[in-house]
Amino acid sequence: NNYGFHSGGGAYPDGTGIKLHHNIFNLDGVGPGIGGGWNYDPTNSPAPDSGASLIYNNVVYNFIGYGFYCRSQTNTALRNNIFVVKSGSWDFMQFYSAVSSDYNLYYCTAGSPQGWYWTNNVLYSSFAAFRAASGQDAHSLYADPQFVSANPVTAADFKFKSTSPCIDAGQDLKRAGLLAPAAQYQDYLGRPIPQGAAPDIGAYEETSVSPPTDLHIKQ
Repeated sequence: NNYGFHSGGGAYPDGTGIKLHHNIFNLDGVGPGIGGGWNYDPTNSPAPDSGASLIYNNVVYNFIGYGFYCRSQTNTALRNNIFVVKSGSWDFMQFYSAVSSDYNLYYCTAGSPQGWYWTNNVLYSSFAAFRAASGQDAHSLYADPQFVSANPVTAADFKFKSTSPCIDAGQDLKRAGLLAPAAQYQDYLGRPIPQGAAPDIGAYEETSVSPPTDLHIKQ
């Protein structure tokens, strides 16, 4: 649950059993997003740490180079993340077939994006072509996330408008078995997940309070 601004890179999880979640990486056009890999050392790592790594509910905004990159075949799951790039020169993804990616949102504010690199460095310039070829991101979206600010700077700027496609569009990671039933499941502000029909994509879990249906006033 960190907020980073104008940094040389987002995060580089490299190991096994890692959980990277509910961070906001506002790279401000300076550095790349999330990179790393799944690496198990049976000599120095105990068996409980040999599981898959999970990267979920992060925001990677205005990056250069790539939004997510893995340097090898990796045992990593990517879920409920937002990747927004402000230049068509950079890649959303550079990853291999052992990465499982779904329920994410991608968007390029500058028009057509550079695209998605998938196994063997094949570049797909459209989301539809990438999804068809890779079988990845079946439930993911290519859409404007509709942050409350058109030019987000602070962490609060990355909350959603009520019309955001991210709301209730994520995967419940406990139901999917990616998080243990007893694991902490809270958003950037510590609110329980989910607050609606399903988890939201991104770092914030939006709450809504329905107005009362009976507004009769007694005299």
